[in-house]
Amino acid sequence: MQWELSDLLESKAIKKLPEKFSPPHQPIDYFEMISVQIIGKDGKSKDISTREYYVASLKEKTRYPSALILLMDKINEIERVSNEKGTPIEIPQDCQLKPEKH
Repeated sequence: MQWELSDLLESKAIKKLPEKFSPPHQPIDYFEMISVQIIGKDGKSKDISTREYYVASLKEKTRYPSALILLMDKINEIERVSNEKGTPIEIPQDCQLKPEKH
């Protein structure tokens, strides 16, 4: 899985994805925002954000590029596997959220 993910993140299809995707429908009570930051081997980062992705129907997801669907499915798979295995005792420094300065 590690090599598969590395290849996906370095692919031209992922690098060509726009930074933002419009929601497939208007939210009713709340909205779901997903942001992904990919840091390449060259140290450059790419931010991708979308709204209402996981609640979108299959028909609505046809509006998204296949690279985005593959990326989001891979992230979902990683999250599912990590939840099944439990949580780490200590979060590594490079994985900790840093507060944004406004």
